[in-house]
Amino acid sequence: MHAGHPGVASVDLVIQHYGTISLVSPLTPAAQAWCGDHLVEGTTFGMSVAVERRFVQDILAATAAAGLTSVVMLKRETAH
Repeated sequence: MHAGHPGVASVDLVIQHYGTISLVSPLTPAAQAWCGDHLVEGTTFGMSVAVERRFVQDILAATAAAGLTSVVMLKRETAH
């Protein structure tokens, strides 16, 4: 559980979808190490790693197998 919020599990990775590109944001040192070892260098966007959306399921499976927790956030469409 997250120390600052009782009842809330800690999250290692947040994945946000933006069309065909997704951003993988490591939030913990373990997630940062996993991303450094498994994702392509040079695809960073701030503290996140940009990946093609088609790879997200494989990333989720691999990070879960490594004992990391992830949250996937979908881009919310706004009215114009």
